[in-house]
Parts: sequence; C-alpha cells; structure tokens
Amino acid sequence: MSIKTAQMELSAYVKTHDKEDPITFPFSWVIGEKVITTISELPHDEKEKAKKKRKACSLCGSRGIEFEKESGRFLHLICKDCAIRYVRNAWELNSRERML
Repeated sequence: MSIKTAQMELSAYVKTHDKEDPITFPFSWVIGEKVITTISELPHDEKEKAKKKRKACSLCGSRGIEFEKESGRFLHLICKDCAIRYVRNAWELNSRERML
C-alpha cells in the first residue's frame, strides 16, 4: 500500500468516526518504550503571543495556534483541528498495528 493510499484511508476513517473516545491533552504517542510525539495545549499567554506574531500552524497553515507538538527534538505550533486529527490518526495506526 502506498503512503498516499494510507493517508486517504486515514482521512476517510477520521471523517466517519467522529464519535471516538474523547481526546484529552497532553497526548503522548508511545511505541514500545519510545515516545514518538507529545502534544500539549499552550497556556493562554502563549496562544496570545502566537496570535500577535501571526504564527501559523505547522501542519495546515491555520492561524489558530493552540497546541505544541514535539516530535523527536523538534517543536511545532499547531491548531486544534490538526492536534485532534493527529491523535485520531495515531489511534488508527496503533489499532492497525495490533491487528497484524
């Protein structure tokens, strides 16, 4: 399966499964003993700073920065929609891995 096909399948999954378990933050995606990603909500003052500096989401370009995503040693500011989408995609990938 190509990466593009997997992404399309994940998009379809997210669109049809809006009533998943409630998503809470901070969220950490751990595989084995390795932390892949951590997503945490920014404090109110950090959200305001990002808005004043006109920062955009690293994933979609939206101006509504609310979260920080850390992957490896890289930090990204992301919007709420991308944070939720990331968590749902991680859950889907974990469930697929368990089925193999």
